[in-house]
Amino acid sequence: MVDGSAPSPDDTDTVLNAAALLHENGQSTTMTLISVNRLNRGLDSRTTVITSWASLLAVDDGTAARAKVVPVAPIAVNMRRVATVMQIVDAQKTAR
Repeated sequence: MVDGSAPSPDDTDTVLNAAALLHENGQSTTMTLISVNRLNRGLDSRTTVITSWASLLAVDDGTAARAKVVPVAPIAVNMRRVATVMQIVDAQKTAR
């Protein structure tokens, strides 16, 4: 966020893309949503992610509410990718 304004669209995209990577590669739904919360804190954004088997819905709870849907197919497990994304989320959380 810049100058106390609403979160940038890039922040919403970042949160949604991280959630999609985690969800598609075998992270549990609970841990995916915890990671979304951590990333929101690090980016100072308010993106809500709603999970389903076939897609993720992201709603930017800022002043200009927007919704985005991304298709996901959680049919493969790649815990190396999950671990990498989790490290990035944790680094972002502590960077601010």
